[in-house]
Amino acid sequence: MSGAGLDEVELESSKKRTIDQVDDVDSDEDDGNKKMKKSPKAKVALAIGYQGTNYNGSQTQANANHDSVTVEDVLFQAIVRANGISQSNSDNMKKVSWHRTSRTDKGVHACINVISLKMMADPGIVDRINSELPEDIRVYGYKRVMTSFNPKNMCDSRQYEYVLPTFTLRPITEQERSVPDEQEITSVTQDQLSYRIDAATLERVRTLLNHYVGTRTYMNFTQKSKINGMNSTSRFIKEFTCSDPIVMDGMELVVMKVWGQSFMYNQIRKMIGFILYVLRGHAQESDFQLVFDAKKSYDVPLAPGAGLMLEMLHFEGYNNTHRNIHGPLKFEEYQPAMDELKAKIRLSIVKQEEKECIMSKWIHKLKSIEVRCRDTTQEEIDEIQKRKKTRAKYERDEY
Repeated sequence: MSGAGLDEVELESSKKRTIDQVDDVDSDEDDGNKKMKKSPKAKVALAIGYQGTNYNGSQTQANANHDSVTVEDVLFQAIVRANGISQSNSDNMKKVSWHRTSRTDKGVHACINVISLKMMADPGIVDRINSELPEDIRVYGYKRVMTSFNPKNMCDSRQYEYVLPTFTLRPITEQERSVPDEQEITSVTQDQLSYRIDAATLERVRTLLNHYVGTRTYMNFTQKSKINGMNSTSRFIKEFTCSDPIVMDGMELVVMKVWGQSFMYNQIRKMIGFILYVLRGHAQESDFQLVFDAKKSYDVPLAPGAGLMLEMLHFEGYNNTHRNIHGPLKFEEYQPAMDELKAKIRLSIVKQEEKECIMSKWIHKLKSIEVRCRDTTQEEIDEIQKRKKTRAKYERDEY
C-alpha cells in the first residue's frame, strides 16, 4: 500500500512524541532564538456529503472558468473563512496537502466523500465550516490520520447507488415508439408515472446486473482518450444489486447499488446505460460478450449523472494496519446525518425528473441511437499502448 514505509517510521516516532506533536508543530522566532509552540493543525480525514446538482463536479479544476464552480472550490474557501486554513495557505490546495478519495462528475451526488488535508482541528471547527457552507454541502466531522495518508490510494473499495424510475426498465412501449424522434419531451407522462414494475421484470434486471460481477474489462465503458494501456481497464465488481421498488412523490423507483474497488471515468453511468439499452429492447443480453471484449469497440450509451450517488467508502487495509495510531477510519457515527442527506438526494432526484424529465428525455433519445460495434483497430491499440509509455507520471483517476 502506498506510503507504508513512511507509516512504519511514523508509528515508531509516535511512541516518542505526544499525539498533538506528530504533524502539527509550528516554529516562531523570538529574539534570534527559535522556539517551538504547539498548534492545533493536524492531518485529518474530513468526512463530507453533498448534493451535486448545482456543481460542475467535485474536484477543483485548474483551468476552469469562473462560472464553473465545484464542490471543492466552495468547501476550501469555507474552511479558510472558518479559520481552518490560514490565509498564507489559502491560495493553493497543495500547501495543505489536499487530496480526495473519489472525484464525482457534474451533477453527481455523494452521501459521503473524504478529503484529507492539514487543518486547524479545534473542537468548534466543524460547526464553523458548516456555517460557511450552503445547505447542499455538509461536513459530518473529521478523524486524525497518518501524515502520509492519501485517501484515494488507501481506499479499498467504493459503493455507489443509482436511483431510477421503474418506467425506464420496461421494454419500449408502442406509445413511446410512436413519438417522433424530433419531438421535444416536456413532461413525464401519466402512463410513466402510473407504471409499477412486475416481478418478472425485476428479476430480469437483477439477472442482467450479475453480468458485471467479478473481474471484467471495461475498455468500452470509459473514454478511450483516458485509457492508459490496454491492461488498465480491468476492474473487479464485488456486487451489483437492485432494490425492491419504492414510491416517492407518486413515482416508483428502484435503487441500483454497485460495490467495486475503483471505477473509471463514466464507467458506472455506462454500466447503467447498457443495462437500460438491453432492458428497453435495443440490444440483446448476448451483447455483454461484446462490450467486455477489448478487441471490440462498442459505443455504450451514457446514462445521465443526476441519479448517481457515492454512498460509502471502505478503508479496511488502512484500519487493519494503522488503527493503533489514530483509530480506525469508519463512519458509523455519521450514519444518521448521512441517511438524512441520502433521503434528501433521492427526493431531489424525483423532483428533478418531474421538472426536467431527465430520464424521460434520455430513453426517448435512446431509441434513435444507433450503437456501433466494430473491431478495435491496431492503430487504436497502438495509441493506447503509446499513451502508457508517454504518460509515466499518469495518476489513475478514481471515481
